[in-house]
Amino acid sequence: MTRARTIPNEMILAAARDLFLAHGFGAATTEIARAAGVSEALLFKRFGTKERLFVAAMELDAAPAWIGELDQRVGVGGARSNLIKISLDIVEGIHAAMPRLMMMWSARRHLGAEREIRNRKVERDTQALARYLEQEMRLGRVRQANADTLALVIFGALVNRVLVGMVHGQARDPAADALFVKELVDTLWRGLSPARDETPRRGRRSNGPRSR
Repeated sequence: MTRARTIPNEMILAAARDLFLAHGFGAATTEIARAAGVSEALLFKRFGTKERLFVAAMELDAAPAWIGELDQRVGVGGARSNLIKISLDIVEGIHAAMPRLMMMWSARRHLGAEREIRNRKVERDTQALARYLEQEMRLGRVRQANADTLALVIFGALVNRVLVGMVHGQARDPAADALFVKELVDTLWRGLSPARDETPRRGRRSNGPRSR
């Protein structure tokens, strides 16, 4: 007798993710079960409630590869070029994660206690970047600053870049992303202090006629 094929949770979650992203929290569990090739009863046996199924489907993946590479980058190569590469990797991750994060936000009133996802991905990522920056600062390869603040500035700018594009329905442009990242890192690298010859001289007027 042939044994019935066991459908792994990953296949069920993939089907649920596609339908939730397409239709929001209102996607019917009957349709999810049909797409996954299981019964609705099995769906609830595996995940308990629709809310838990939704959170599991929208949950972000394990730590991104760039976090595992940070220790190998410390003190190796150019600190500025490393930061550009890391930022580009972060942008890739944000593009992948943003639809799920936005869907979680849109469904927040339905989720109740299920909103407390087990892992705090954004906090984890910013802390990893801050630790990397602190190590580079100790080596003198990055100017001394508050690493936590700098990491948040970088993440905030990158998240905003992706979010604004999605809100305005813009097609993704990897070349434009790369240019934005380069200009962001260049601006941070130079700092915002004006060069000495750009500092206005005290008492000097830039406009208007000279007083007689």
